[in-house]
Amino acid sequence: IGLIALYYAYYSFKTQTAETSKNDNASVEDTLPESKLYSDPTHGYNILIPKGFKVESMSVNSIQILPDVEVSGMGPTNFIYVSAVPIDSRNENGEAYNYNPDQFEQLIGVNTIGDSTNFATGDIDELAKWFNYTLVAIENINGASVKNYQNSQPWEFPAGTTENRFIWDTGENLYILGYYTGGEGVDPKGLIDPRTAHAVIKSFRLP
Repeated sequence: IGLIALYYAYYSFKTQTAETSKNDNASVEDTLPESKLYSDPTHGYNILIPKGFKVESMSVNSIQILPDVEVSGMGPTNFIYVSAVPIDSRNENGEAYNYNPDQFEQLIGVNTIGDSTNFATGDIDELAKWFNYTLVAIENINGASVKNYQNSQPWEFPAGTTENRFIWDTGENLYILGYYTGGEGVDPKGLIDPRTAHAVIKSFRLP
């Protein structure tokens, strides 16, 4: 009986290990079936766009990726975005979506997973709950270590929305990648699965 139990325990372990290995090695393309490649004409990066999504320009340095549907209410509140900050624009505020030089310095100063920083200072101290960012992971994107920060109550978004913001500094250009998902009262047609949004960010490639 002991040998039979040992056999089944070993078989179960091998099966679980194989399944874990298969999931760990799954490509982004497998996670995003029927996706199409978008190449940014200004900054040259590539990113996969899921089937049923569209790309819209936010500014010369930023794009958003969102479901290709008309939504009711206040408009799209779930979207994925990419902002590119050229080296000569690092001191400029407002040139790229979600880039602020001071806030960038705060974020990169957080190095331990689980630690947080808050953008609320001075006259916006009472708004602190909307500006708290926690380092939740360090991701491997295109061979680089990229910090992933999360805000569970982003400012000016519906309650229940979660923001994830990724910071990638190549030493030349700086990239702010991110997405907003969920939210109370959001038109279901406009909701983005966080797993899909994460897979899109992981597909980001530099030229």
